[in-house]
Amino acid sequence: MIQTQARLQEVAGPEAELLDTEVWSRLHAAPSAEAFAAAWLDLQCRLLGAVRLAAVLMAPEDGTPMKPIALRPATAQLSPGVISAAERAAAEKRGVVRKSEDGASAFALPILIDDTLRGVVALEFLAGSRVEAKRVMRQLQWGTGWLEVLIRRRHPGSREQLVSIIELVSSASTKLTYADATLSLVNELARRLDCERVSLGRLRGRHARVRAVSNNAAFKQRSKEIRAIAGAMDEAIEQREVIRLPQAGEGTPLSTRAHRDLAERGGRAVLTAPLHLDGEAVGAITLEREAPFRDADAALLEQLAALVTPSLEARRQNDRWFFVRARDQVAAGLRMVLGPRHVAAKLIALGLIATAAFLLTATGTWRVSSDARLEATVRRVITAPMQGFVETALVRPGDIVAEGAPMAELDDSELRLELVRVLAEKSQYEQKYREAFAAEERAEARVVRAQIDGAEARLALIEAQLDRVTIAAPFDGVVVSGDLSQALGSPVNRGDVLFEVAPLDAYRVVAQVDERDISRIEPGQEGAIVLASLPDRSFPFTVETLTPVSEVVEGANRFRVEGRLEQSLPEMRPGMEGVAKIAIEERRLAWVWTHRFLHWARMTAWRWWPHG
Repeated sequence: MIQTQARLQEVAGPEAELLDTEVWSRLHAAPSAEAFAAAWLDLQCRLLGAVRLAAVLMAPEDGTPMKPIALRPATAQLSPGVISAAERAAAEKRGVVRKSEDGASAFALPILIDDTLRGVVALEFLAGSRVEAKRVMRQLQWGTGWLEVLIRRRHPGSREQLVSIIELVSSASTKLTYADATLSLVNELARRLDCERVSLGRLRGRHARVRAVSNNAAFKQRSKEIRAIAGAMDEAIEQREVIRLPQAGEGTPLSTRAHRDLAERGGRAVLTAPLHLDGEAVGAITLEREAPFRDADAALLEQLAALVTPSLEARRQNDRWFFVRARDQVAAGLRMVLGPRHVAAKLIALGLIATAAFLLTATGTWRVSSDARLEATVRRVITAPMQGFVETALVRPGDIVAEGAPMAELDDSELRLELVRVLAEKSQYEQKYREAFAAEERAEARVVRAQIDGAEARLALIEAQLDRVTIAAPFDGVVVSGDLSQALGSPVNRGDVLFEVAPLDAYRVVAQVDERDISRIEPGQEGAIVLASLPDRSFPFTVETLTPVSEVVEGANRFRVEGRLEQSLPEMRPGMEGVAKIAIEERRLAWVWTHRFLHWARMTAWRWWPHG
C-alpha cells in the first residue's frame, strides 16, 4: 500500500499534463501505429521531464528485428547506452537501468503480451538518485499499458476498441475532482456499452464501497441493490479476475455467488473488473445490462481498468482532507509492518521501536549549551605618565610582550631642553653661593643655598620624567587594546589610557546563557568549552559567578555566567569564542532531546489559550 500511495503522489504532480486536450486528441486521432507511439512518447516525456532521448522499438512482424517506430527528438540517433539497455531488456524480459559516464541513465522496459516480447521502450534520463530512477521506471510500467493496447489493436475489431478506451479515459481525465471523474466515467461507459447500470467502487478495508452509479447522483449505501453490487465487487477483487455472468465457454472456474444474486435481482447480465494499482487491488467496476456481455466487452473493461485507475486514484488522493491522508499513511504503514512480506519495513519498525525504548529508558547528563568567549582574569591599564606627544609605537593589540619590554615612547625634546636650562641655573646659583661664602655674607649664602636646592629638585623631577618617557610592559602578557601606530605625534595628557595588557596564563570563561536555562545554573557546576580556533580539544572550567541582570544578545535575553578555566595553552588569546556546555544533572535522553520543543509548546499554548 505504501508503494501505491507513493505512486499516486507521483501521478498527482503531473496531473495538468494529463488534462492536456492536445495530447488526448493526438492519441485519439492517430492514423497509424507510428503516430500513436509518437503521441504516447510525447506524453511520457512531458510527465517525466529531463528526458534527453526516448524511443519505442517494435518488430514490424513476428520474428523480425525490432526497429524504432517513434523517436524523441524525431531526428535523434540512438546512443550506445540506450541500444545496450534495450538489447538487455529484450533478452532478459525485464526492466534495465544503466548509468553512463556523463551522469545520465539509460532506462529500458520490454513490452510483453502474454509473456511474448513485442517491443521495448528505451530512454535516456538525467536521473540523479535511486528514488528518481524508480519513479521513471514506474511511470514507464504504467505507460506501457497504452502500447499493449496499440499492439492488440492489430487484431480484427480492436481499432474501435482502442478508440473507445481513449475516449473513456479522456472523459474521466477532463474532470477536476474524483467524484466528477468517476461519475463521468460510469455514465460514458453505460452509454457506450448500452448498460442499464454501471457502478464503480473503491476498496475500503476488506470490502468494496460503491462510490459512483451511472445516471444516479445520490444513492444509499445500505440499500439492498447497492450492497449486492458491493458484494459482486468483493467477489471479483478477492479472485483478482474479471467475472462475467452468464459465463462464456469453459474457462477458469470462478466463484460467482454474489454475481448470481445481483443478476437475479434485476434479471440482467453482470460484468465486473477489479481495479489494480502497482499490483494491489483498489476497487472494481460492475456493469449490468439486458444483453449478455461479449469477450470484446470484457477485454475493453479490463484494459480500461488498467489505464484509468492511476488517474482516478491520483484525483482521490488530491480530494482528501489532510488528516485523512495522514490516517491512511499511518494505516498503510501498520499494514506493512504487521502484514506479510515487507521485511525491510519490519526491520525499520523494529529499529525505531528499539531506538524509542532506548531513549525512554537510557539516561545521560543534561548540559546547557551557550555561546562563550575567553576573557583575561587580570587586565592592567597602562596610562600616560605625563603630558606630551607620542613619538614611537612599538606594539599593537595581539602582540606578546615581556616584562620591562618597551611598548611606546613619548617625545622628550622639551624635557631635555628644560634639563639644560635647570643645569645652567644651578651653575649660576653655585657661583653666587661661593661668592657670598667668600664675602662672609651668611644671609645671602643661605638664600642662594635654597635656590640651589630648588634647582636640584627640578633636576630630579626632570630626570624622573625622562625615565618614564619609555613606556614598558608591567609583566609578561598580551596587548589587549591600544594602537598608537595611528596616533604618532598626537598629544596625550597625564592619565590617558594608552594600553591594556593581560597575562598569558590567567583566563576565565564568560558564557551567555539563555534565560530559559539560567535557573538551573549554580556556582560550582562543572563545564567545558570548545574554542573555534581549537576545535579538537575541550577545556574544563568551573562556574563561579552569575550576573543577575540580563543582556539582549541577537534579540534574546542572555545572562552572563563566569567560570574559572582550569587549563590554559599558549595558543589561547583573550576574546576567543566557542561553545560552552555546563553539566546540570542526569536526565532521560528523550527529555534531553525534546525539552526545548516541549517548552516552546507550553509557552505557545499559554499564549493562545483563552483561559488562564
